[in-house]
Amino acid sequence: MTSRGTILAASLFLGGCYLGHGLTDLDAGRATTDAGWMSPRVDAGRRDTGRPDSGPTDAGPFDAGELLPAEDDPEVNPGDRPSDLPTAEEWTDVDPMADLCCAVDEPIEVTPRSAQGSQPAVAWSGRGWSLLFQSDPGSAFRLHHATVDPEVQRVESFGEVRGGTWVQGHEWAVGRHAVVTSPIFRSENVRFGAVDARGTLAWSWTELPAEDGHGDVARQALGGLWAVITREGGRHMLRGFRDGSATIVHSVDAPLDGAHLRVEGMASRVAAVWVGDRRLWMQSVVMGEGPLDDRMDLGETSPSTDSSLRTGRLRDSVLVTHVSRDLAWLTTANPFDGSHTRVAFGPGRVGDRPIGVVGVDKHGVIGACVPTGPGPHGGASGRAAEGVAFYLLAADGDRLAGPIQVVDELFNIGGCAVAFHVDSFIVVWWRASGTREYNSLWARRLHTQLDR
Repeated sequence: MTSRGTILAASLFLGGCYLGHGLTDLDAGRATTDAGWMSPRVDAGRRDTGRPDSGPTDAGPFDAGELLPAEDDPEVNPGDRPSDLPTAEEWTDVDPMADLCCAVDEPIEVTPRSAQGSQPAVAWSGRGWSLLFQSDPGSAFRLHHATVDPEVQRVESFGEVRGGTWVQGHEWAVGRHAVVTSPIFRSENVRFGAVDARGTLAWSWTELPAEDGHGDVARQALGGLWAVITREGGRHMLRGFRDGSATIVHSVDAPLDGAHLRVEGMASRVAAVWVGDRRLWMQSVVMGEGPLDDRMDLGETSPSTDSSLRTGRLRDSVLVTHVSRDLAWLTTANPFDGSHTRVAFGPGRVGDRPIGVVGVDKHGVIGACVPTGPGPHGGASGRAAEGVAFYLLAADGDRLAGPIQVVDELFNIGGCAVAFHVDSFIVVWWRASGTREYNSLWARRLHTQLDR
């Protein structure tokens, strides 16, 4: 195997992608919709029929230009919840009986011909949909940034973010896409950095010790801090950064079954989430003061859950999604009053892929993308039986719409991510395999009736 082939295989293996299928020139997967007022079935396209003319055709150097200015945090006082902020005055609740979701647009391919995909991160940046992911445009695997237009019809920019690799955790806030990355090959370190809406690196990368090479990042508006969580010396370490400089360090002693750690920003605090002793845990921390109260026990789960663990935020609650016992779970936990609920909202048989989740504060709803297939892991069946389903959920986890099959007939779903703006969700998925020809990122927009 060539050195490039070795790197490709290693990268896909670390992403939970299983090789050796002997698949070449495979289908991009069929993009589908559900019944109701949604658009008819459309095809995601095959590699051998060409690519959309609107997308990039090469992954050459991209000049992102000068760094865009950072935005301001909202005014936050000690102890404030998100519901105490001025933006909370715009919150309303939807009619659970209304037909809210979803009309589905044609999918587009994000990665150009010479590039590849990996587990993506996506957020609305104010200028479009901002994506971060690892890609290999022909020389080495590095972090890349892409901007997709608001209507998800074309890719407006694609370029390398030097110094980063595999996306482990990310957060969009104050005009910055903060990211924790790890090397292709497993390491005891991660790197923390940030890019603006055009993909320009905001400051030099900071290398941090991290057992198993995992970590996450969140924004604490109080004090204007980025909170980066890693595992070091058998403890959870939380480091507070003001821009690129670490100013605060806290530790949380707790059992940890797996490697993945998550953290969410909650205005005047952050909330760390992990799996330990076959249970799901959450700990509140005020960056600058330390842990608050006792850690919350969110219920029993399996040690394998941690590889599918993702978090989001809805109003005053942390959203935790994971796969356990062939089901997709949503845990809604309020770190301010100690309450939580947990529901299984659909099948989840692909146990090693994350469930993307986003909360929509204004309407009090949740969007989730779930990898689908026979399991127990992505690419296990060796046939075109995998995909991505979308669910629209109420704040308590009740299903408002779905499953809507965003794409199906994939040989290997590598993962998915979801974000929201105004009245639309974007779902981004990694069409993964052991062949360069098949490995790519796709995106699709889902329209709702939420803002009408």
